[in-house]
Amino acid sequence: MRRLFSCQSASIPVRKTRGLTASGSGRMTPPNAWGGSTLSGTLSYVYWLTQRSAIAQGDDPALFAIGRAVRLLVDAHPLTEHDTTHRSSMTSDDPIIESNLIQPCLYETHSHTPLCKHATGMPTEYAAVAFQRGLKGLTITCHNPMPDGFSAHVRMGLDEFDQYVEIIEAAKQQWAGRVDVRMGIEADFFPGYESFLEKQISENAFHYVIGSVHPQVPEYVAKYWLDDPFENQVNYFRRLADAAETGLFDCISHPDLIKNQTAEAWDPQRILPEICRTLDRIAKTGLAMELNTSGVNKRIQEMNPFPAMLSEMLQRGIPVVIGADAHEPGRVGDGYLDAMDLLESVGYQELSFFLDRKRMTVPISVARQSLVAHSQR
Repeated sequence: MRRLFSCQSASIPVRKTRGLTASGSGRMTPPNAWGGSTLSGTLSYVYWLTQRSAIAQGDDPALFAIGRAVRLLVDAHPLTEHDTTHRSSMTSDDPIIESNLIQPCLYETHSHTPLCKHATGMPTEYAAVAFQRGLKGLTITCHNPMPDGFSAHVRMGLDEFDQYVEIIEAAKQQWAGRVDVRMGIEADFFPGYESFLEKQISENAFHYVIGSVHPQVPEYVAKYWLDDPFENQVNYFRRLADAAETGLFDCISHPDLIKNQTAEAWDPQRILPEICRTLDRIAKTGLAMELNTSGVNKRIQEMNPFPAMLSEMLQRGIPVVIGADAHEPGRVGDGYLDAMDLLESVGYQELSFFLDRKRMTVPISVARQSLVAHSQR
C-alpha cells in the first residue's frame, strides 16, 4: 500500500483559530482540547512543543534530545492510505487553519557536495538552510561515481564514495531532530553502464535515486551529437525514456535539459510530439519526474520542464518531485513556492518525494502552508 505523507508530521490534528488564545508574544497558542486527536497526533504535538522550546532556549540539547525521542515514536505511527480523514480540511482556501500547527513536510530532494567538483558547501551547511527555509528534510544527491573516467571532472571518484557517506552521516547526526538528512544519488544513465549502475544502487542504502541524462558531457556528445539541433533534441528525449525503462531509478531529473544545449533551435511546439511519445513510455514505468527549479538560472530561463510538458505529464498521471538542484547552500529550497504555483497552474494538486525509495505524497496547498509557516525559523 502506498503511504501518504501528512504535512502535520504523522497526523497532527488541524485546529481552527476560533477558540485559540493569544500568547503574550502575540502568537496563537494551542488550546487544551484536541478534538479528534490520535496517538501520533498527540506525539506530534509534544514534538512541536519540545522543538520550539529548545529553539527559544538557545538550541537546548536536552530538549532536542527529548524531541528526537518523541520523533521516533511519531515515525512509528505513519499515516497510511486508509487513514486520511483529517486531510480533507487542509486546503489553502481555508483561512482558519492555524499555521503554527502545520509541521514542516517538504524535502530538498536534489542537492550536491564539493565531491562533484562543481558544487560548494558541506551537507551540514545545506541542512542549516533547509531548516531556515521551513523544510522537513534534505536528501543529498551528488553525481554518482562512474568507472572508466566517465566525465570524471563533474563527479566524485570511486575512491571518494566512502567520504560521501561520511559527510552525509555527519550532517545527519548534527541536525538530528531538526532536519531529516538522507543519502541519495544522482545517477547518470548512459547505455552500456546499466550493469554497473544496478550493482552500485543495490549495494548502497540510498533513500532516493535520480536518473539523469546529461547531454553536455563529452561522452554523450561523442556518441550522440549531430549537426541537426532538432535531431539532438529527439535523441535526448528518447534516452530519457530508455533511462526510465531500466527500472533503476525513482525519478527522472531536469527532463528538458537539452533545450539549454540547443537554445537557438529550441521550438517547444515542434518537439512536443516527440516529448509526448517519450512521456507515454515513461508513464508506463510508474516513475516520477522532476520539476527542477534551477532552470531559471540557465540559458533558457524557465524551470525544467517547461509548462506544456508539465501539462502532458499530468495528463498521463506522472507524479512530480520538486528539486532545486542545489550546488551551493543558498540554493536549498530555492523557487519552491514558484514551482508550486506553476504546478497548480497546469492542474497538479499534489507533490511527491521519496523516503527509503518509497514515494510519498503531500497536497500542494498543505505544502505551501508549511513553507510559509516555518520559513525563517
